[in-house]
Amino acid sequence: MNENRNYDATPQQHIMDLYAKTKDGKMPITYYEYDCGSPYEMYYAVKWTKADAEELVQRFNELIAALKKFAKLHDRLQDEAGRKELLDENENAIWNTYILPYEPFDVDNETLSELYDRSNNYDDLTDEEQDILERNYEFNREQSLKRLPHIGTDPMHVILRARRYEYLLAHTPAEFIANQEACCLAEEMVLYFFSTEDGLPTVK
Repeated sequence: MNENRNYDATPQQHIMDLYAKTKDGKMPITYYEYDCGSPYEMYYAVKWTKADAEELVQRFNELIAALKKFAKLHDRLQDEAGRKELLDENENAIWNTYILPYEPFDVDNETLSELYDRSNNYDDLTDEEQDILERNYEFNREQSLKRLPHIGTDPMHVILRARRYEYLLAHTPAEFIANQEACCLAEEMVLYFFSTEDGLPTVK
């Protein structure tokens, strides 16, 4: 799935738009092909009401406000003393849930990043390299479940998007990039709270 999506709406509007587009328990999300940029829709089974969507907007606002603060103070929050000084109790809880690094994996981040890049570019991986990615996926899933329960989907997707948003805002504060990533986070929050089939999509 291509991440280069354009969102004219704010992430809050995007949540309500997703609710408005939900028909017969199916919610469409638009993606774009890597090679030609052609759009296509995937449909997700969800169960939610307008009140649920409005409540999710409030949850999103609370999370995004904290992430914005973290981004502004990014370097100063990398040690516990800085967090203790600069964050309140609720913000510390959000940091510990979404941003605090997981326990170390048995393969270094540089190698993992290279393998994921090659996989995303459809390069051939050896069986050993593929095994590393599969083990890393399960490791991230297990670590995320120590922080948040499984509801509609595993929480690792929401945690990943929250981390990406905070990191991008701290290092590349372009408004359109931040808005795109925030909309992706909003989509993952919808699936996390309201998916009825563990976030598994269908074409129609």
